[in-house]
Amino acid sequence: MKITTLKETSIGWSANGDTGILNNPIDRNYQAVQEWITGGGVVEPEFTDAELLATKKTLAQSKITQAFDTDIKNIVGDVTIHVIASWRKQEDQARAWLVDNTIPTPTIDGLLSTRALGETKAELVTKVIANADAYETAYAPLLGKFQARSRQIDAVFVSVATGDGGHATVADALAAIEAIVW
Repeated sequence: MKITTLKETSIGWSANGDTGILNNPIDRNYQAVQEWITGGGVVEPEFTDAELLATKKTLAQSKITQAFDTDIKNIVGDVTIHVIASWRKQEDQARAWLVDNTIPTPTIDGLLSTRALGETKAELVTKVIANADAYETAYAPLLGKFQARSRQIDAVFVSVATGDGGHATVADALAAIEAIVW
């Protein structure tokens, strides 16, 4: 086998970009790899620094997104996305109704007529606003934390690209990303 390029893989090498060779003497091309290396051939790493950084960035972003989603789920419980999608409309109508109780509030009115809880419109409006305020109070710090962690991850990549930020090596940058926790 004629080798022109050789790249490490988790189980051996990839020769010429298309031939997998096991790191095992029983592989029929193992000897060719050894001769190529002995002859001065350079084994490229399995992944470039850019690929390693991009993968680590994606994993780090995914990790903080998952933690953020879990924390939000702890706030909203088993409420469906369809109900959550109505919250802003409920809140807007409730706050507007407090200012002018003659304006149309179709979402509030629909809830009031179908919930059958015996509550007045004023009581429902009060509940909607209290729930909206409680959600915002719990949600805002989590959103801020999520945005801060996302910016920390992005900052590592900017520092690598520009040479700023104290990440002298890819290993330093990878360690900095790993240190970003929820």
